Amino acid sequence: MADFEIAYKKLQVWEGGKVDHPKDPGGRTNAGITQRSYDAWTKVWNKPQKDVWTATPEEIKAFFLTEYWIPCRGKLIASQPLADFLFSMAVLQGKRAAVRRLQILLGVPTDGLMGAKTLAAINSASSALLPCYAQACLDFFRKLVERRPDSAVFLRGWESRVRAYSEGAV
Repeated sequence: MADFEIAYKKLQVWEGGKVDHPKDPGGRTNAGITQRSYDAWTKVWNKPQKDVWTATPEEIKAFFLTEYWIPCRGKLIASQPLADFLFSMAVLQGKRAAVRRLQILLGVPTDGLMGAKTLAAINSASSALLPCYAQACLDFFRKLVERRPDSAVFLRGWESRVRAYSEGAV
């Protein structure tokens, strides 16, 4: 079964630093965590509200574990590369959108939740699932840029990230 530490280390290659890009609708981020998401997380976990740029490495890791890895049920996915990629895409697209894309490919109900049927389908899928999922994600990012042309500045990075995961280069 997949290991969070491995997936998190790979994610850190792509999600690092403090950013406040004017064309990013997520706004102010630290290590890929938006201020809005961080505020919601600190409220749920009864932590003091503060600037996301002051989040500690421990908080950042806990955020990704509780907000993405656990809801995507990464540790129950047999393929580490697929779990790593799903985790990364959940961070980029949102958990439900990333899971829905997989569910469509697997032919299971598309509710965006990582339930027993989705997990069973993932774990019984062939190795062709990862490249198919990568293509579906690339298609999503390209369509996103068509709808939101300001996002074009990020497309090359998104494409590089998808390719790196799908080719095992991360």
